[in-house]
Amino acid sequence: MNWIKRQLYRTIDYGHEAKRRAERRKSLQNFLLIPSVILSTSLIWLLSLYCFSQWHAYIFPEETLANAEGIGPILVTVSPLFFALLFGMILGNKLVALFPTTKRVLEQEAQKLFEHNLSVDVK
Repeated sequence: MNWIKRQLYRTIDYGHEAKRRAERRKSLQNFLLIPSVILSTSLIWLLSLYCFSQWHAYIFPEETLANAEGIGPILVTVSPLFFALLFGMILGNKLVALFPTTKRVLEQEAQKLFEHNLSVDVK
């Protein structure tokens, strides 16, 4: 019974923390994140599609990825999207952080709730 209570309180805590995280993002600089993430995700996805297309043309010289049949070409074209989303969000954040004023505003918003900033300390 204690385990159920802990899980219930943990779920409630998560909802409360998510609400706090949503309330902290109020600046207009956050709108720069949307096009930068879309642009970087698209570029990574298209680059990976080009690489897979070239690899497919090397393995099967008589057909292209666009006219291939079966489930394989679908998996090859859709699966890089998940990879691209992950690294596109990271790259989009780094692109927005190139602007000093935007970086300063985003760091101030991040420190309101967490003790984090956009810089990475590697030791």
